[in-house]
Amino acid sequence: MKPLALAVSLGILIVGTSHPLHAGTLFTPPLPGGGAGVYCQAVNVTPSPRDVTLTITDANAIAQTSTCVALGASRSCTLAVPGFGLAPHACRIDVAGGKTTVRASLVRLTSDGVPAIAVAAQ
Repeated sequence: MKPLALAVSLGILIVGTSHPLHAGTLFTPPLPGGGAGVYCQAVNVTPSPRDVTLTITDANAIAQTSTCVALGASRSCTLAVPGFGLAPHACRIDVAGGKTTVRASLVRLTSDGVPAIAVAAQ
């Protein structure tokens, strides 16, 4: 009986003190098409490295994805796509460690490559 009690106690200790790995997902609202393109950018706002995956999707469901592994504190991960046509674009940000560990946005560029509008991810 003692080995069973010891195993149960050890299991409770491990589960009670371990930190679960939370994953979070943020989304931006869509931005209208046109201009030179869009870019999605996420910044790690914690002192711990985070894995961040950015996915930009247009209205035609064409997606491009980039993953930054072990993104350091105050470092950014960026994915840019050309803005051919008028299809709106949106960005999905998947992050290990919870969605409050990053700040992210989607930016539309003018035909001259100047940022025209930005929307925050939520």
